[in-house]
Amino acid sequence: MLFQCLVLVSFSVILLQLRTVSGQSSFLQSNSINGTGIILPRIIYISPKMTVVSGGKALLRCFVEHLGTNKVLWIHARDGQFTALTDGGSRITSDTRFTVEVKSATQYNLEIREVYEEDAGEYQCQIAARSVVTKSTHITVHIPPVITEESSRRLQIGEGSKVYLECNATGFPKPRVHWGRENDAILPMGGTQFWGSVLEIPQINRNDRGIYICFAENGVGRGDRRSIPVLVEFPPEITVPRPETPVNRGDSAELECVVEGFPDPWIDWYNDLGELVRNVDESFITTNLVAGNEMKTGKLSVKSVRDEHYGKYRCHAENEKGAADAEVKLMHGSSAVVIKPLCALLFILAAVQMS
Repeated sequence: MLFQCLVLVSFSVILLQLRTVSGQSSFLQSNSINGTGIILPRIIYISPKMTVVSGGKALLRCFVEHLGTNKVLWIHARDGQFTALTDGGSRITSDTRFTVEVKSATQYNLEIREVYEEDAGEYQCQIAARSVVTKSTHITVHIPPVITEESSRRLQIGEGSKVYLECNATGFPKPRVHWGRENDAILPMGGTQFWGSVLEIPQINRNDRGIYICFAENGVGRGDRRSIPVLVEFPPEITVPRPETPVNRGDSAELECVVEGFPDPWIDWYNDLGELVRNVDESFITTNLVAGNEMKTGKLSVKSVRDEHYGKYRCHAENEKGAADAEVKLMHGSSAVVIKPLCALLFILAAVQMS
C-alpha cells in the first residue's frame, strides 16, 4: 500500500515538472526570436485617443518592457507623411514645441505645447528593434470659430433692393452660423434668430436698417461674432410738429420741421414768395439739429417778428434719393387770442337760443 502511494506521488511530481517545463518553453517561444530564447521588447501601454483645443497642451505616454539596448521613437503620421519627432531621450524634430521625457527605463512621454491644427493625426510609439514594434494613438484638434474676412461688412443700399448678408466661419468641428439684430430687434423675415450662413432680404425697406449680428459657434471656446451695419437709402420725409405758429409782433418765433432720410438731407427754408431765407441779417437764423437714426430737425428762428414776417414758409429737404416739402404758417398772435373768446361767446348764444 505504501509502495503504491509513493509511486502515485512520484508520478504527480513528474507531471508537474513536465507542465512547468512546457510552460517555460511556451513563454520563451512567445517572447523569443525564432525560438532562440531572447525576450522581445514590447509596448504594454499607450495613451488613448484624445481631443485638444488649439493652443492647448497634449501629453502622450508610452510604457515598454524588455527594451534592452533598443530605442523608443515617437512618430507623427498625417496625410500619408511620417515625421520622426524623438529618438530615445532626444528630440530630433526642429519644432521646439515637442519634448520627450524619459520617466524611467520603461516610460517615454511626448509633450506638445501650443497644439496647432497641423498637429492632428496619428502618433506612433515605436521600438526600433530587429523586428519593429509599434502602437498608435490619435490626436484630434478642435479649433474655435473664426469668421472669415470675405464675410459681409458694412452695407449701404437703396430701399427696395434685394440684400444678401453672408457669414462664413472656419473652425473644427464645423461652426454653425446664425443671425440676429442689435437689441434683439425683429428680423425682416420675422423672429429674432435665423440659422444659416446667408441672410436674404428680398426687398429691404427703411425699417430694416440697423445693426445685424452674425454668430459662429461650434462648442469650442466662446465662438465668434461680427456686427454688420446695414444703411438703407431713402428720400426725405417731413413731419411738422406745429403747422401754425401764432406769435405777437415783436416777439421771437421758431418754426420747425422734422426730416427723416438717408443719405443725410440738406434743409432750406423759403418764404411765401418762393425766396430762399438766408442768414443775411439778424432777422432769420436757420439751424439743423441731428436727432439720430437718420432724423434731423430744421429750425427757422425769427429774433423779432415784424408785419412782413407773417405768412407761409416752406421747409424743403433733399438728398440723392429725392426731395420733400412741408408748409408752416407764422400767424399773428392776436388772432389766436381773439378767436377763442369769440368761439366761446357764439357757443353760449347758441345754447341760450336752444333753451
